[in-house]
Amino acid sequence: MRISSFAVLTVALVTSVATHAQSGKTWDKSYPVSGRVTLDVSTGEASIHTTSCGTCRSVTIHVEAHDQNLSDYKLEESGGGNVVTFSLKRRDEYGWHGSHGRSPEVTIQTPTASDVTLKSGSGGTELTGVNGNINISAGSGGVHVMDSAGHLRGSVGSGGFNADGGFSQFHIHSGSGGITVRLRAGQQMDGDSTVEVGSGGIHLAFPRDLHANVDATSGSGGFHSELPMMTTGDMGNRHSVHGTLNGGGPEVRIRAGSGSTRIEAL
Repeated sequence: MRISSFAVLTVALVTSVATHAQSGKTWDKSYPVSGRVTLDVSTGEASIHTTSCGTCRSVTIHVEAHDQNLSDYKLEESGGGNVVTFSLKRRDEYGWHGSHGRSPEVTIQTPTASDVTLKSGSGGTELTGVNGNINISAGSGGVHVMDSAGHLRGSVGSGGFNADGGFSQFHIHSGSGGITVRLRAGQQMDGDSTVEVGSGGIHLAFPRDLHANVDATSGSGGFHSELPMMTTGDMGNRHSVHGTLNGGGPEVRIRAGSGSTRIEAL
């Protein structure tokens, strides 16, 4: 009988702690890992800040509610087998017309060797120091990827997208807002890449020795390259450029509805 009472008390205590963690202003959890991590994070209005912790053996997630209350949000999480998933969405999101004050913030630390998927509805997204398959999507809010490497895929409805690192492939789309991709010195690509923007400029910074084919078109706005390019087609048409860098290689497909395109030499 005493064992049964202890079990009931233990369950009640665990439930109380979990409820308190989600109904207060902060939430924290650490997930032990032993190999390459697969991280999947999804939020509504909360911003996401993800950084590398090097060769650490855990993924840590911290939520700061700021001017909101975590009891107004549905928090779902799981971890196991080097796979960590996390979701934070407002409970009344379908009838919600905006919050007052600062929105929640999700801060994550993950090993450098991680495959990361980050999805945000209306908060900013930052990723620093991760090497792997990177997928980022944001409805509105800027996206910043810094000092990272691997294959990058990203989209943003409204807001700029900035990426800086060693990307061997990149596929980025922005509805409205500029796109900047800056590769590391000496970086080469192992597959085709795409940059598309509806309204906004495109700024690409490539190493001088990058081997690539360039296929660029723009509805309105010019094209300028600091890198020597062997072009084909109509040399006088600055809205459509086809050419090769250093003899050619994987294709970089550039599409701009309105806005200029610039290729900077590193």
